[in-house]
Amino acid sequence: MTLTHMRCPYCHGKNVEAQRTYTIQCGEPRTLYHCAPCARTFSETRHTPLAHLKTPIALVVQVLAALTEGGRHQRGDTSLWRE
Repeated sequence: MTLTHMRCPYCHGKNVEAQRTYTIQCGEPRTLYHCAPCARTFSETRHTPLAHLKTPIALVVQVLAALTEGGRHQRGDTSLWRE
């Protein structure tokens, strides 16, 4: 699988570099990026449905994969994500 190049969510510029990493509440590392053209800093989840979500992205991917594969789940299983 080929990933697309990171673009700035503000100016859509391509000149974006990783600035530093930080750790979210659950202990998972995330990366802050810096856009040279507009001089703004943003996280990898900025302007995505995952913004402000404290659940590790890997867990979200596992749950979504199980749901799309017809995995059985109990009502309310996903309600704990935001806690």
